[in-house]
Amino acid sequence: MSRTKSGTIPTYRHHKARNLAVVTVDGHDYYLGTYGSPDSHRRYEALVRSWRERQDDPEPSANQLLVPTDRPSVNELILAYLKFVKQHYKLYHGRNKEAACVSDALAAIQECGYGPEPADAFRPKDLKKVRDCMIAKNWSRGYLNHQVIRIKRMFAYAVEEDMVPGSVYHGLLAIKGLRKGTPGVREAGKVKPVPTDDVKAVLKKANRMIKAMVLFAWYTGARPGEVCALKPCYLDTGTRVWTFSVPPDSNKTDVHDQERTIYVGPKAQKVLKVWLKNIEPHEYVFSPIREAQLRQAARAAARKTKPTPSELRKKEERKRRLPKRCKRDHYDPNAFRQAVVRLCDAAGVSRWSPNRLRHNAGTRFRRKYGIEVARILLGHSRVSTSEIYAAPNAKKAMKAALDMG
Repeated sequence: MSRTKSGTIPTYRHHKARNLAVVTVDGHDYYLGTYGSPDSHRRYEALVRSWRERQDDPEPSANQLLVPTDRPSVNELILAYLKFVKQHYKLYHGRNKEAACVSDALAAIQECGYGPEPADAFRPKDLKKVRDCMIAKNWSRGYLNHQVIRIKRMFAYAVEEDMVPGSVYHGLLAIKGLRKGTPGVREAGKVKPVPTDDVKAVLKKANRMIKAMVLFAWYTGARPGEVCALKPCYLDTGTRVWTFSVPPDSNKTDVHDQERTIYVGPKAQKVLKVWLKNIEPHEYVFSPIREAQLRQAARAAARKTKPTPSELRKKEERKRRLPKRCKRDHYDPNAFRQAVVRLCDAAGVSRWSPNRLRHNAGTRFRRKYGIEVARILLGHSRVSTSEIYAAPNAKKAMKAALDMG
């Protein structure tokens, strides 16, 4: 945060990321609304007048406040809340997914023109108008309801920080979630298991590493992020059924103090054994770098003649000409999903994401062993449920992994 020099008139500036006007007075940033708008200039002039009065009175009373501080705008609240969200929510594979969702929800408020308005003037009817804007974006009912909840959370934060009176937040609580069948609201389809034939078609097109990742998820019911996070140091291979202790930064339920253990049966072990050779304990098992190295080594071994000088020269020219793209040391869930989607297109089948393989695994586990074992294997049990069922069901889960995974 910049600080104006004593006696220097505060400058009207442009916050480019949000296209807002901003001015810094006494070390505090005040957001004035859309940059260049008449309203932002009026708020700026009011601030400067208040600042000049303070310059004339070097020891103002404790109750003397700048005018905009009394009624912060919605834009000021949005910027303060986004800063809080980025610090509050944990990263998952290097990304703050909740912050991205919050940003989408708050952008809808600004698109409806409420940004420059005083935050304490935001009423239930205004939230309903914002929700109508979300409906126009064709967001699904479930996602839309969650976005409205995120907006309410922002105003709860504003009450906690004494930016708006409590009545503002309590008024917004009157807005209920949209019910199934609401006219004009898109209903998202139920997520179903991937057809087995579609999985087989993708496996035929996939390279060895993507094929191994898909099969590991198929046999164990692991989430895509858990598959990507696999390292030898997280594996206990001392028993017939291996266990994979998911690290906290890749454990979706870590925020609830739940540990995540994946049981790796003989079929999944067979998939992994090839990739566990010649690897350090803290290296990622599924690494684009390793896959490229193994592919190049296989090509070199299969070549029957030595490369000619002209071939080597052309290879060096291509390296200089083409931009360098550094491969990452591991896949992330998004890269894994994109790879599978491209393979679906190549195989001519409907697109599916790796996370749906959990539905395949869950269906198989539940059909043969019941819902309790399926919850343990998929990591869906609550803390209270784990206390009741974890001890007896761990043995059942390991037996299920021996039979099916």
